[in-house]
Amino acid sequence: MARCAAALHRFAERNNHPELRANATGGDIHASIALPILEQGQAIGVFVAYASEIGFFDEALINLLREMMDDISFGLDALIS
Repeated sequence: MARCAAALHRFAERNNHPELRANATGGDIHASIALPILEQGQAIGVFVAYASEIGFFDEALINLLREMMDDISFGLDALIS
């Protein structure tokens, strides 16, 4: 289900929005990930996580978070069925 993931490392350096860049630098945020929350195949929200370590979201963690979003999506689908 939730197969799409966007992981960004060096968050503060790659963010073009000045306010977000300043907040990331001040909050020691160096990586982020965003995954869709799906209901019946349609995105209804986004799970976003931040980390202070560059490269924190490695392939194993990304796959685990994808599985978690799949489980949440499965639960949402079961609730409305």
